[in-house]
Amino acid sequence: ITLPDLYCIYNRARRADLVSPEDLMTACQLLEKLQLPVRLHRFDSGVLVVRSVAMDDAVVSKQLARLITENGPLTALDISRLRNVSLALAREEIATAERLQVLCRDETYEGVVFYVNFFNDYPVPDTVAATPSS
Repeated sequence: ITLPDLYCIYNRARRADLVSPEDLMTACQLLEKLQLPVRLHRFDSGVLVVRSVAMDDAVVSKQLARLITENGPLTALDISRLRNVSLALAREEIATAERLQVLCRDETYEGVVFYVNFFNDYPVPDTVAATPSS
């Protein structure tokens, strides 16, 4: 869950005596030190989320690949709905999966659609030695 979403959910549940953004950030930074099963994670873009220790980038990327394999090509909004996460979080996870070369995209005038990257499954032929010209 993204930090802004966590902040809103937490304060909505408390109704009174709200927590400040600074206090929430401090608490999230202590999660690892307290050996809790969730951690503060920063994506390459700078987006902060709290996620399970079992959910590293490779695991999430594999989940996205399985989701696309089961449902066919998907947009970021489709992935967001199917995973029941915010669109911002879905986009960050997709970007990470692309960086890890698990997913690839097709950008058209209709939008951006994501596919499982099968290019890594094909062997790259050895380079053909240049023949001397006569």
